[in-house]
Amino acid sequence: MKEAESEVEFGASILIGSEDYCRTCVNGLPVTPSSIRLLGRFQKLLTIKHNNLCQYIELIRSQNSVNIVFVISEHYSKVLPWEELDENLIIPMMIQLINSTDNVLITPSKNFDLTVKLCQYGLNYITGNGKDINYLICDAYFLSPERIVKMIPGNYKSPATKKSDIWSLGIIMIEFFIKIPLRNLWSLQQYTSILHTFCQKSQKKSNSFLSYLIQAIKIAMPTLSINIDDKVMKIIEKCLEFLPSMRPTAETIYNEIKNITKNDNDDENNLEFKNHIKEVTKILDSQNLEGLKVYRPLNELFFLWKLCGSNIESILKPIEQKFARVIIDEYNVCGKNLENSLRTSFKLIILPSSNLKSRLKKLNIDEINNYSSDQAETPNKYVEYIGQTLIVKERNIEYQSYRMRLMRDLLLAYPFTLEILKTECKKDIPPVYRGQLWAALLDVHDDIKIDFDQLDTFTEQPSDRQLMVDIPRCHQYEELMTSPVANNQLKKLLKAWLLANPEYVYWQGLDSLAAPFLVHHFNNLPKAFGCLQNFIQRYLKNFFLKDNSHIIQEYLAIFTQLLAFIDSELYYHLNRMDFCAELFAIPWFLTCFAHVLPLHKLFHLWDTLLLTDSSFTLFIGIAILMQMRQQLLDSQFNDAILLFSDLPDLSIDKIVADSLCYYHSVPPSCGHRKHSSEHLRENATPLTNISLNELKTFHSPRISPTDLINLIDHNRVLLLDIRSTTEFNIFSLPNSINFAKNCYDFNSSNFYTSIKSQLSIAASRKQVICIIDSFLSDECKKVSTQLIKFGYNFVCILDDSDSFLHEISMKNC
Repeated sequence: MKEAESEVEFGASILIGSEDYCRTCVNGLPVTPSSIRLLGRFQKLLTIKHNNLCQYIELIRSQNSVNIVFVISEHYSKVLPWEELDENLIIPMMIQLINSTDNVLITPSKNFDLTVKLCQYGLNYITGNGKDINYLICDAYFLSPERIVKMIPGNYKSPATKKSDIWSLGIIMIEFFIKIPLRNLWSLQQYTSILHTFCQKSQKKSNSFLSYLIQAIKIAMPTLSINIDDKVMKIIEKCLEFLPSMRPTAETIYNEIKNITKNDNDDENNLEFKNHIKEVTKILDSQNLEGLKVYRPLNELFFLWKLCGSNIESILKPIEQKFARVIIDEYNVCGKNLENSLRTSFKLIILPSSNLKSRLKKLNIDEINNYSSDQAETPNKYVEYIGQTLIVKERNIEYQSYRMRLMRDLLLAYPFTLEILKTECKKDIPPVYRGQLWAALLDVHDDIKIDFDQLDTFTEQPSDRQLMVDIPRCHQYEELMTSPVANNQLKKLLKAWLLANPEYVYWQGLDSLAAPFLVHHFNNLPKAFGCLQNFIQRYLKNFFLKDNSHIIQEYLAIFTQLLAFIDSELYYHLNRMDFCAELFAIPWFLTCFAHVLPLHKLFHLWDTLLLTDSSFTLFIGIAILMQMRQQLLDSQFNDAILLFSDLPDLSIDKIVADSLCYYHSVPPSCGHRKHSSEHLRENATPLTNISLNELKTFHSPRISPTDLINLIDHNRVLLLDIRSTTEFNIFSLPNSINFAKNCYDFNSSNFYTSIKSQLSIAASRKQVICIIDSFLSDECKKVSTQLIKFGYNFVCILDDSDSFLHEISMKNC
C-alpha cells in the first residue's frame, strides 16, 4: 500500500504486558517476556492489508522496560466531525466499515467521497486474548453482553468471537444515525445498567437490543429525531441480537446493504462522475511549487522516519519521567521504570513527521524517480556513497531513498531485470527489500507454495525431539526469534525442508541456517522454504547427509590449503602446534557462519555471498582468520581454543572486502571441490579427481592448466619445473626454471638458498609460485611444504601437468 508523503502520518499505541519476573518454564528456563510474545503474534497483523484498514508497520519493544511495546500503524489526522456526518454518507461509510470487519475478503466496488479506515484492530489477538496483559483492551460502550460477562475477574481472558464484533458494528451504525456517541448520553455505569436490564427482561417477540436502546435514547434526548430506513433498521436489529448465534456474518450484512443501494444506479453514476472530477482536480492541484506528490510504501516511509533520528520512546516518554525517583546505596536506581510514566490508554498518539517531510522535500525527485533500465549507472550525486561502509550507507536518508525506489522498480519487473538486479546488489542491498532481493537472487518464485503445501509439517517426525531442544536456543539475542510464534514457524520450516529432502538429516546448526530466511519471510513460509532449499543446493550441497564426513573433510582440506596459499606464516604456525581446522571451522561452514555471527552482520555477509559461487565461503573463513591473525600468531594451543570459543568483535565490512579480494585474486581452480554444487563462477575450471586421503597430503592447492595460462599471460607466475633435465629439454613452458629432481635434494635448505633470489623477486611482485612435475609426485609436495615453511605465499602445484605439457608440445611440433 502506497501513501503520499505529505498525507500519511504514523500513529503509536502503547501496550503494557504482564510481568513475568522470576517465573520459569517446565524446562527451567525463564519464561519468555510478554512483550516477546506480543512481537511474535504481531507478525500476522503485518499480512493484513485492505483499503479500509490502517496498515500496521512495526512493533517496537521498549529499551527501558521489558514488557512495554509500541504498536506503529498508519494514521490520518483527518477525522469527520459528528455534526458534518451527512445522511447520504452513512450507507457508503457502513459498506466500507463492513469491508474492514469481514476478514478483508471483500473488495469495494465503488469509490465514495470518504474512505473509512479502521484502526487499532487485532490488539486482542496479539495479547493472546488478554493473557499477556493485566488489563482490558476494550471500550465498554461497544461490548456485547457475552463480552461484558467476561469482564468479571477470572473470566475476562476468554477469547472474543467474530459475532461479538457484529454487535459492536451495530452500535457504531446506531451512533452514525443519531450522530452522537453513546458516551455523551450516559455514563458507563448508566449504560451497563440499561444493558443489564435488557438482558434480564423477557423478550418474547424479539431478542434484539435495538428497540430497547432507541427507547432509552429518546428518553435521554427527547428532542432527538431518529430517522433510519426500515431496511437498514432490520440490519441493525439483527446485529444487536442477544444470542451471538442469531447475529449475521459481516458478509451477509454487506450483501444486504448493497441490495438496498443497487437500484440507485443514477445516483451511483453521478457519484462516480463526481469522484472522477475530484481525481482530476487532485492531479491538477498537485502541479504546485512544492512539486509532485511522491508515493511510497509505508514500510519505506517509516524506515526513512527512523533514519531522520526519530526515536519513539523518547517521543512518548515525558521529560520529567526520565529521571530516577530515588537513588540509594551504591547508586541503585529506583523508580525509573517506564511503567511509572504511562497510564493505560488506547488513544493513538500521532508521531511527529515534520522532520521527515522536510528532508524528503529536499530530495531531487527527478533523480529518485527517473530510472532507465538501459542505463544502470548510479547518478553522480550518489557515487560518493558507494565506497563508504555499509553502516554509513544504511543510515543516509538520501541514498536509501534512491536505492529503495530503484530496487522496488527492478523487483516489479523481475525476472526480466535479473541481471540489472545482480549488478545493483553488488553495490549494496537496502534493508527494507533484503528479503525480496534474496529470493530473487536465489531464483525463488511464487509457485514454490505449491510444493510447500504438499508437505505435512504437522505429523510427528523423528527429528522433532532434537528440534524441540535446539530451536528455543536459536539466535536468542534476536527478539523475534525468541517468541513462541517464531519457534513454531521455524519448526514448520525445518520439518518441511527435511520432508522435501529425505536423503538429508537434521544436523545441529540447520536451525541457525534457516533463521535468516525466516526473519525475512516470517509470514511467507513457502518463500522461506524456497530460499533455504536453493541456498543449501548452491552452497552446502551434501553437507547434511547422514554420513557427511567426506564432504566436511574435503572442505576443510581445501580451506587449509587456501590458508597456506594466502598466509603461509599463519598456516605454518597453526600446523606446527597441531591446531587443525576441525577444531573451529566445522560450525562456520556447516551454517555459512550463521552460528557464529549475529544476524545483523550475517545479513551483510550473505548480501555478498548470494552474488558469488559456492567457493566464496572458503574465502570468508580466510578473511576471519586474517582479522585474528596477530592474536593467533601470539597464541599457543589453549589460547587459540579460547579465542575461537568466544570470537572477538569482527568488522563485517573488512571481512566482506577481504573475502572479495581473495575470491578475485586467487585462481578459481585452487578452491575446486569434487563435491561442490554446479553453481560455479563462469571461469571455473575443474581439476583431476583424487582420493580424500591423497588430497590431505597436499599442503598447497592445485591449479588447473587454464588458470596457469592466464597467470602466464599476465606475468603473474614464477614457474619452478622439477622434471628431469631430459623432459625439460623436450618441452617446457616459457620463462620456467628447471631444478631437476634427480639433481637436487629438496629436503636440504641449500637448495632453497640457491633459488632465494628468484623467490624473493616473485614475493616482491606477489607472483604465484607454481611447481611443475610430470605428475603429482611426492617431490612436488616436498618443495611446496618447504616453501611454505620458509614463509613464501601463493605456492601451488600444477594439476594434470603430464597431459597439459604433452598437449602443448604436440601443438608446437
